[in-house]
Amino acid sequence: DDTGIVEQINSQKFNILGRVSRPGSYPLTATTTVLDAIAVAGGFLDFAKQKNIYILRPKPGGGGEVRLHFNYKDVIKGKHTEENVRLEPPDTIVVP
Repeated sequence: DDTGIVEQINSQKFNILGRVSRPGSYPLTATTTVLDAIAVAGGFLDFAKQKNIYILRPKPGGGGEVRLHFNYKDVIKGKHTEENVRLEPPDTIVVP
């Protein structure tokens, strides 16, 4: 029974919360990065802490989550571009 696999592919989503124009859950493609996600969510609201964004990613096999740091100000200047990770379902981006 492989119906579960098909459902999983169709329902891959990421979440973005906090100080963005349109927080919520969005469809995820294979190439969605943190910058893409911020754009999809309509960008930042005033006073968003653009240097302190983080991504919460469940650890494989359960048991908590990993917190990945994302400094928007650096990444758009071409610094620390490795922070602009490709998202995996069901990552949650938090914009404080």
